[in-house]
Amino acid sequence: MKRRLSVFLCVFAAMFFGSCSDLSVDENEALKVDLPSDFDWKEYAKINNDVASSQVIFGVREKNKAFSGTDSAKQAINNCVNLLQSEALAREVYLGYAGCPEQSWNRDERCPGIYANNSNYNKPVLGSAKDTIGWQCIMGINVNTEICWLGGWNEFKDLLPDTLNRYLENMPATISFVPIRTMCMFIPKAAEANDVLDYLENFPLDSVLIIKHYKSYGRSDGRPYKYCEDGHKGVEKTQNLADRRGNYYDYGRYTFCLDRADQKIYVVK
Repeated sequence: MKRRLSVFLCVFAAMFFGSCSDLSVDENEALKVDLPSDFDWKEYAKINNDVASSQVIFGVREKNKAFSGTDSAKQAINNCVNLLQSEALAREVYLGYAGCPEQSWNRDERCPGIYANNSNYNKPVLGSAKDTIGWQCIMGINVNTEICWLGGWNEFKDLLPDTLNRYLENMPATISFVPIRTMCMFIPKAAEANDVLDYLENFPLDSVLIIKHYKSYGRSDGRPYKYCEDGHKGVEKTQNLADRRGNYYDYGRYTFCLDRADQKIYVVK
């Protein structure tokens, strides 16, 4: 938790008090120490989209300060649900920024693909001796707070129009449906859906924050920093590769890549 908090505090500082990337040459060089020689912060951010999304969320919050007055929350919600009626925008936000799986998943198994080793989503089922005897895939704190729809994008997009219309009719000050509430975190004040897509696509990510995330948290958590290359893929990532430190599994002795074909994580040879 301490590691995660330090990253988000730096994001906060970057948005409100000046960029964390305003470093001297020596500081930039020091930042690169202990990184894999082929580390590319853009590729790491693409694979681990939540790292970039945290910056986008703060940027959207700043932009949405344009909503003002006692009904500013209603204005922001009205703006969001109107724009999300564009299926192209909704799909991009749901899959690319909220980071939800395109396919459905089984809650009584480990999460699929790249989500399989996400410690935030995979919940251990403990036996009487407090040993892990199984896993649940819950993309939230519990089943009532999941940010993604269990049935996947195709099912979610079918229920989206009616859900958005209900919010437009009632004009609430809050959104109770967590997937839409999460998606609205990425919707700035805009005239059209294309304006939002352009804003998201060209958002100026802070490379220093992304590098710091990998060094401070991502490596020990076993996050893939690149896509696997032919002949450079080792064994699949499992907890057997980790050093257990209390309730935390530290994978820091290895580096990992993501296989594009099967969306699984492997040790880099």
